[in-house]
Amino acid sequence: MKPLSVVGTGRVLPGLVLLACAAHATAAPAASDASDTAMHSGREGAEPPAAHLRDRGTGVVTSVPGAYVREGELLFYSWVAYSGDHDIQYDPPEFGFPSEIEYIGRYQAREVDAWVAYGLRENLALELQVAGMRASLQKSADDATGMPAELKESGLGDVRSRLNWRILAESERRPEIYTFATMAFPHDKKKALTGTNDWLLNLGIGAIRGYRWGTITLRSSMEFDLSSASVGDWGEVTLEYFKRFSPRMSVVGALILLQGDEGSVFGEFQYQPTQNVVVKLGGAQALTANGIDWSAQAGVLFKFAGR
Repeated sequence: MKPLSVVGTGRVLPGLVLLACAAHATAAPAASDASDTAMHSGREGAEPPAAHLRDRGTGVVTSVPGAYVREGELLFYSWVAYSGDHDIQYDPPEFGFPSEIEYIGRYQAREVDAWVAYGLRENLALELQVAGMRASLQKSADDATGMPAELKESGLGDVRSRLNWRILAESERRPEIYTFATMAFPHDKKKALTGTNDWLLNLGIGAIRGYRWGTITLRSSMEFDLSSASVGDWGEVTLEYFKRFSPRMSVVGALILLQGDEGSVFGEFQYQPTQNVVVKLGGAQALTANGIDWSAQAGVLFKFAGR
């Protein structure tokens, strides 16, 4: 019942954000390569990166859009999020009310999330995410199961860890290839809106290719839910675009398909006032009936320089 967030994941209408960033980039003077590299890497006097690494540097990709972590570096990201869906499908037996059919209800959720990532090695990074969540579900007018008109739950939300491994570094002739494994930990099994019923494993692979006009990431994964009858299912297919317009401003855009039928378009604006702080404002809009209608999030990411 509980929708999976896109960390990853914030969600607002991305069009105006992308337009504003493009206008700013056109009007602003070009920054020097040296200042851009220092702001992006967190190291003064760093060598300018190769053209295909200009947007992201040499760090390992993470589940947070536009965040890459280098060996020995620690990233901390905290954000608040709001999501809503006016036609979410729910199954009354998940809430303890017998029924042979599913209904359409109205869903809202608020979250406060904390996320950390650490670069274990040059090509290996570990993540941990913990969320606090408050959610509500208004039942359908056709639902006569005895379920309350509105259910509300609050408490611990997603608790996840993820391991990212860069198999092949990008070169001028080939893309970067990486794989990842995400584990969601079970808790509060009686809370269908906020809890996690059983262990959830997500295994995936991705490719990254940098160009002068931006960086493209394509990733796909399979999901293994021990509480599901099918056990294995599609996790996600995502096509992501990341562009650094200046040392301080960048954007992310993506097309996301979750579990085979939950499509959405994602956009995020990132402002970097200093080399170790990134302010992020982002969101998404559903493209299919099964996806969460919309959500929005805002947060701040801190970088603690590694060796």
